[in-house]
Amino acid sequence: MERLGHVAFASTGYRALGRETVLGEIELSLAFLREKRLGGAIPPNVDLGSATEVFDRLIAAPVSVWPPSAPPLRVEGETCFVDLVSTTLAMTDAVARPPVSGSTANVWSEHFERSVQAAIDETPWRPSAPIAMLRGRPLRRDGRWLTDIDAIGERAGSLLVVSCKGVPFSAAFDRGEHRVIRNFAEHVEGSVAAWRDVVADLDRGRAGENFDFSGYRRIVGVVVYPHIPWTTSTLAVRYVTSGLRAAVSPSELIAWCHRAKW
Repeated sequence: MERLGHVAFASTGYRALGRETVLGEIELSLAFLREKRLGGAIPPNVDLGSATEVFDRLIAAPVSVWPPSAPPLRVEGETCFVDLVSTTLAMTDAVARPPVSGSTANVWSEHFERSVQAAIDETPWRPSAPIAMLRGRPLRRDGRWLTDIDAIGERAGSLLVVSCKGVPFSAAFDRGEHRVIRNFAEHVEGSVAAWRDVVADLDRGRAGENFDFSGYRRIVGVVVYPHIPWTTSTLAVRYVTSGLRAAVSPSELIAWCHRAKW
């Protein structure tokens, strides 16, 4: 029967399974995700929920023309019709950071910051231990808080300070909804402007109560988003140094870290 199920998947894209069988397969998948976390892509402290909760979410999945999506499960009594195409598409949403604020969003944002730092650590910009300790620490000067650096690097007398913005990519953005595109572009422009001011402040006063950047020739500041940031702002697309724009994706930043010569 199981073999026939796989044959059905291969020939039609559907399988007919009992509810308990589907719940069992979901539980096996959750156990695997809890253990592997997609190689670290999913934060270790994110609760993936129970098999029943995932089952209910799959049934209630929205239908849209673009990006194409439909409920992966269609249920008739105790029989579930599993749609391979819809299930595959739903996986993207299932493991993506939810677009919410509060503690859940903070978990994903902190995970994004650690991931960017880990990627920098694999390049020639890996910071020394004293500089690495400054990541995430509130920097102070003259009794006031200046900023905290989400990720940091150094190379040949240059200091790289990174502001990470863990804004998730959404289906609404993919559809090109005007409000979503506009709000994201404004977010990019505002984040770049704010980080430019922070870097300028650090550049004017290289030392503070718990940091000392006086030994660096220059400080390079960049804002990183999980995906390539779209904006019409000339401020956001300007080059902060050769080959590196003010707002970039992680892949763009890491590619630059590997090829930049000083």
